[in-house]
Amino acid sequence: MGTGVVLGLCGLAFRFAQYLYPVVPPVKWVQVFAGKISDISEGGVKMLTLPQGTVMLTKIGTEIHALSAVCSHLGCIVKWHPDINRFICPCHFGNYDINGNVLSGPPPRPLTRLDVVLRGDQVYVVMEEMQKEELA
Repeated sequence: MGTGVVLGLCGLAFRFAQYLYPVVPPVKWVQVFAGKISDISEGGVKMLTLPQGTVMLTKIGTEIHALSAVCSHLGCIVKWHPDINRFICPCHFGNYDINGNVLSGPPPRPLTRLDVVLRGDQVYVVMEEMQKEELA
């Protein structure tokens, strides 16, 4: 009976340890080709739908920035409105400036900034690699 109790407690401790330290696969980052610098107008926005998600490229001066187009409120895709220089979420009308900062509405945080790698005239965006299960 004592052996059964010890084995039962060991099994319980093992499951508790799995709960505290789950096996999470490491995040793999890839550089995804997003276009050419010459395709982005000064002060303009270029929206791209990539397999990893929708991305917006902005060009301010000589700098290229990439933002995720996913609203931080409920995950809708924001749209660029050049007449007022704002990103607006169609779901609950959250407003963001060209840098992705919240101007008004319910979004709790800015749009996610993504790293950009430039190779000559080519723009690459660093994004999380999609798993095979997500592609199916």
